[in-house]
Amino acid sequence: MEKKLAEHNAIKEENRAFEEGERFFYLGNTYPLLYVDSHSFKGVRLINGSFIIHRDNKSHAERVFVEWYKKTARELFQERVGYYSRLSKLYPTGIKVTSGVYRYGSCSSSDSISLSWRLIMAPLYIIDYVIVHELCHIKEKNHSHRFWDLVETIIPDYRGCKRWLKDNRHLLLYGTSP
Repeated sequence: MEKKLAEHNAIKEENRAFEEGERFFYLGNTYPLLYVDSHSFKGVRLINGSFIIHRDNKSHAERVFVEWYKKTARELFQERVGYYSRLSKLYPTGIKVTSGVYRYGSCSSSDSISLSWRLIMAPLYIIDYVIVHELCHIKEKNHSHRFWDLVETIIPDYRGCKRWLKDNRHLLLYGTSP
């Protein structure tokens, strides 16, 4: 019960105000948010160790930020799935980016993989683990010993990755907006 209460408090702490200086995760690191008046762009950029958003977007910064996370996640996931598919010889029929809060990935019965955009906040090795986990479901549709043995051939420290996700899932929430 204490663990659930601590988790609930951590989730409440992750609600964002999108104020200047507030820090946001990307690939396991945090970067401060800065608002600028530049006319060279309208979305979100990660420049010189800071997330930059045009001041005109301040009132809907969360939406703009989530759009950036989704776009960036889609690009990175495509690249990483391609790499691990070639490595494992396991090819999904499709890749979908979702807004899953606690389910970071899934593999359908038709071998299509879904990955939550929230993973883009985790370190790259965690993203890779989730991708490999879902790719392995193409061959093994369960969590049997054969499944975990297959995961381990590609991600030897998969247990550490599972532990990281369990211990740090509150870092990937930052709010539950789509």
